[in-house]
Amino acid sequence: MLEKLYAGAGERERRLVERLERDFDRVKRILIPNLSDWTQTGRVLARLAARYGYEQIGQGRLTNDALIAMSAGRLGIRVLRQRTRLPSARRMPPISVAGDQRLRCIAKA
Repeated sequence: MLEKLYAGAGERERRLVERLERDFDRVKRILIPNLSDWTQTGRVLARLAARYGYEQIGQGRLTNDALIAMSAGRLGIRVLRQRTRLPSARRMPPISVAGDQRLRCIAKA
């Protein structure tokens, strides 16, 4: 998520993101994807592609979002999104990943 904040920040906002990064790092609240997160993300994207016909480019656009959700899920953190890139997200059931972990696209109505 930090990467997305930096990518979308202008000069003034960048200072705020730097402060956010520093504060979260100080209290050890920065979550970094591990090998399992990357592996599970790839598996979920492959299943989405097979089930909903997403091509390679579409999968690539979902990678960061899926990786954030997978990393958060590992610690039992729920990720809610206001917008989604998936046109069928409201109809999409949760995708079971491993044990209790689930990746679900939640679109705000």
